[in-house]
Formats: sequence, C-alpha cells, structure tokens
Amino acid sequence: LCIKLAKPNFGRTLAREARFYEQLGREQSFEEVVTPRCFDFFTVPLNECFDVQGRPVSHIKPWENITIHQPQPDSNRTGREEDIQWRLPDDRLEDSQWRLPDDWPNHREYYEDGDGWKSGSSWDEWRYSPSDPLICTLVLEKLGKIYFCENIADTLATSISNMHELVHDLGSTGIMHKDLRYWNIVRATRDVVCPRHERVHRWQLIDFDIAKKI
Repeated sequence: LCIKLAKPNFGRTLAREARFYEQLGREQSFEEVVTPRCFDFFTVPLNECFDVQGRPVSHIKPWENITIHQPQPDSNRTGREEDIQWRLPDDRLEDSQWRLPDDWPNHREYYEDGDGWKSGSSWDEWRYSPSDPLICTLVLEKLGKIYFCENIADTLATSISNMHELVHDLGSTGIMHKDLRYWNIVRATRDVVCPRHERVHRWQLIDFDIAKKI
C-alpha cells in the first residue's frame, strides 16, 4: 500500500485528490488503468487519538518539523489575486487554509461544475479548525518506480507513446492534471487493459491534488 498523510490544514487538499481518484474509477473505469487503485480516504479527529500508552495525543511532531513548499506562480502573471496569495510569507501560508485551484471567486468564468465534481463532495465547504484538527489519510495501491529517461530509442519511443495515451485518456474526462512531471508518472504493477486503447499502459499517473475539471 501507499499511505499519504496530510498536515491538518491541508486535509481538504488530500480529500480533493481522493475525489479525483474516486470519480475516475466510477465514471470512466480508469482506476488501475490511468491511476492506481484508491482504497479510500480516512479521517479521525486528533482529539480522539491516544498513544501506545493510552495517553491523549495533543500534537504530532512530524507535522511540526515539515515545511510545505508551495508551487511558484507563473512569472508572466503579476498583480492577480492568486499571485498575491503565493507571495505571502511562508509562515502565513503555513497557518492559512491553502486555496485550491477551483476556490478562487472567479473560477466559474472558466470552469463548470454541472456534474457536481466539486459541489457534490462533502469536503467542498470544509475548513481547517485549529481547535479540532483531523488526521487525514489517503490509501492507494503502491506502484513501481517513477519514470526515468530510457536510453534505448525504441523503448523511449514506446514510453512516450504510452504517456501520450495516458494524457488522452485523462483528457477525455475533462481533467487537467496540472503537475505532470517525472515524479508523478509511475510504473504500473499490473496488466489491466485500457478500455479506450485496448492495451495495457506501462505507466500510471499520481498526485491529483491541484488537478482541475473543466
């Protein structure tokens, strides 16, 4: 298994990623084809947790020792609301609820939610509560190694063709990954036939926390 944990103020971001996995599996049968199998998204209030000695847990040290590095804005965009948010000091970003891509006030000018991908989620209106934080966990199928640049020309051409098909499959659902890089292309571990291309994809896509549905 691959178990993803989120700092308490990023719980909704992890829930949003789980939502994309859920919908891809339900509507297009792309789970285990384009993306790994998603077992579920779990939460538990920190106030209800106890350590191995039965004592209440008041804080989690890894949360305190990890610094979140936000994606950088497009250098060609300046003065916009999202750019101002990106330029907030690290401590203010860390303490605030990070806005998701479809949270901006004018997002409806560019994106529709007719099928309820956003509004249909119970996490759409959820906000982090410092007095009642949640431990959020996303459990996925563990895949193989991340993509690497292969030296053999035929193998490289096959991999590139395979990745083009993955992007086309994803695009057929109206989803933009928004963070498509080597780290998020991972070797598939099972031979599941793609219903669109009628063959097995060697690679799969992960990390949909900043993806968009258009």
